[in-house]
Amino acid sequence: MPPLSPSSPPPPQPRPDGPPPIEVSPHILTWWFGAMAIGGIGFGFVAEKRPFGDGAIAYPLVVFFACVAVVLLMLRALHGKPLTDIISERWLAVGCAIGVACFLIGNWFGVNLTRMP
Repeated sequence: MPPLSPSSPPPPQPRPDGPPPIEVSPHILTWWFGAMAIGGIGFGFVAEKRPFGDGAIAYPLVVFFACVAVVLLMLRALHGKPLTDIISERWLAVGCAIGVACFLIGNWFGVNLTRMP
C-alpha cells in the first residue's frame, strides 16, 4: 500500500455494527460524474427535437438512463464484481442526480438556442 500524504484522508475503519466501508477510486468517480454531466447535457440539448420518437419510452431522459444502465452493466461485467463494490450506492445516486440536473440545463439551452433569431 502506498504511503499516505498529509492531505489524503485516513483509510476507512471497519464499523462494528455493519459491513466495512467501500473504498472508491477518485478516478472512477471523476469519470462517473463527468460522463453523467456530459451525457445529461447532450441528451437534454436534443430533447426538444425528440430524436428517438414521440413515445414515453423514447423520451431522451429515459433513453439516457437506459444507456447509463447498459454502461453500468458493462462496468460490472468487466470488473467481475458487484457494481456497489466499484462505486457505492451514495455516489451512484449523486451521479444520477447530476445527470438529471445537467439534462434539465441542456434542455433549457436547447430550447432557448433553437428559438434564437
